[in-house]
Amino acid sequence: VEAWLDEAVQPAAMEWFGAPVVEIRQISSYSCRPRNNEAGEKLSEHAYGNALDVAAFKLADGRTITVKTDWNGDPYAQGFLREAIAAACTRFKTVLGPGVKYHGDHFHLDLAHHNEAGTSRYCRPTFDMASLPHGPYSGMVASRSGGGFLDFLRTGSITKAPADADSIGTLLQDPPADIGD
Repeated sequence: VEAWLDEAVQPAAMEWFGAPVVEIRQISSYSCRPRNNEAGEKLSEHAYGNALDVAAFKLADGRTITVKTDWNGDPYAQGFLREAIAAACTRFKTVLGPGVKYHGDHFHLDLAHHNEAGTSRYCRPTFDMASLPHGPYSGMVASRSGGGFLDFLRTGSITKAPADADSIGTLLQDPPADIGD
C-alpha cells in the first residue's frame, strides 16, 4: 500500500490537483465476513486482513475526491482516479472498482492468490490510459519516496511494464474462480 501511495497516488494527485493526498478514507479492511456480505459465499479477502477498500482521497488543500461521485465527475478527478486504479493493478492481485457489482463507490485492493504460484492478477475496470489528458500540474513534481524530480512532462505514476512482464504476474481477462462475478 505504501509503495502505491508514494509512487503512484501522490504523483497523480500532484499532477491533477497540485496538492498531495493527506488522508485516505477506507471503508473496509479487516472484517471476518463472506464475500459481498452474502451468506454462503466463500470468505472475503477482508476476512484474512488481506484487502483494503478505498472510498476517497483527501488533499492537503481540503478537497476530497470520492470514488462514488468523482469517478464520472470533473475531468481532473476522473484522471486522478483512473491513474490511481491503473497503478493499483500493477501492485495488487485483485483490483475492483466502478462498473463492477458492489464496487461503485470504492476501489477494492487485495493480494489474493488466483493461481497456485500466486502470480495472476485481476483488474476491473480496464481502460486506455493513453486516451486521458495530462493533468494541469504536469511538471517538475517531487516524489516523496525517490527524493528527486520526475519527468516534467509526466509524473511517472503510470509506468511501463517491466521488461520481465511476468514479474508483476499475468493479467487475467476473465474473473478467477475464486472471485466469481
